[in-house]
Amino acid sequence: GTDTAGLDIFSRVLHAPRVDLAIALFSTLLAALVGGHLGALLGLWDGRPGLKGLIAILAMRLSDIVQAFPVFALALVLVAVLGQGVPSIVLAIGIVNIPVYLRLMRTQTLTIRTQPYFEAATLAGAGDAYALARHVVPNALAVLLAQVAGGIGAAVLLTAGLSFIGAGVRAPTPEWGGMIANGF
Repeated sequence: GTDTAGLDIFSRVLHAPRVDLAIALFSTLLAALVGGHLGALLGLWDGRPGLKGLIAILAMRLSDIVQAFPVFALALVLVAVLGQGVPSIVLAIGIVNIPVYLRLMRTQTLTIRTQPYFEAATLAGAGDAYALARHVVPNALAVLLAQVAGGIGAAVLLTAGLSFIGAGVRAPTPEWGGMIANGF
């Protein structure tokens, strides 16, 4: 059958996952890279005296503020501000998910900091970059990848929800949320 615009529904249903998954993959990758790096760095800086400690505290309070808003509502506002289109949707979904990865990596870093091998490296004079590359990232990567797997599914739902209400991918691009709204 065809939809209201005369387009084949079956071929659109088969093609729609490409768009949704591409948006989900890129937005999750953006959130994981930015949030993961920031979280690991903030975990290293947590509790330090001076500017680094202050930056860690302020960044965590900013993360609290972002997470206080519902994810869908915040993504909707960001898409409205950034404009519609796939790059804006990727950026909006990535931004609202950064605090998730930031908190995850910060927690992992704080746990790793208490391990004897990390303390030995610190006492031997290892800098922040070395500690992150050699100790934090390899030991926290499994947890981060598990979160990425779940985050991709959540990003697909968020993408479809934005398109369903008309704030996401525009027709005639096949996308599940837009197609459900059209059928509704």
